[in-house]
Amino acid sequence: MSPKFTILNEHRFVNMTLLLLFLTLLIIPFGFDYSEQSDAVYFFKYKFPRCTYEQLTGTICPSCGLTRSVATLYKGNLQLSLFYNKAGIFLVIFSLIQTLLRLVPVIYKKEWLPWFDISQLILSFVILELYLFT
Repeated sequence: MSPKFTILNEHRFVNMTLLLLFLTLLIIPFGFDYSEQSDAVYFFKYKFPRCTYEQLTGTICPSCGLTRSVATLYKGNLQLSLFYNKAGIFLVIFSLIQTLLRLVPVIYKKEWLPWFDISQLILSFVILELYLFT
């Protein structure tokens, strides 16, 4: 007998996948290291490449400095984090909120939760777009 597919079962799978993704986004920045003198960013010993968009066009893209911003924020320097990219703090707060929201469907199993979850994800990405590109 094949498993019965319902929005609740599919939502559970997607929710757990997103939970792992957001937990990863919160943990990975602890491996970042940066040099304020050279603008180089390292993930353990691996040096991140420079921004391809900036190399091709000569202009800074909205995500330039985001890695340094998050790494600096994790080291406790809010002012320098905002200098590198104002979206760094938003990304960390967004990941924290999403991690907490991913735990709600694990605890509660209500029929309306998938629809609430989908709508809040869409709203979150609209707010992120407005925050980054305005």
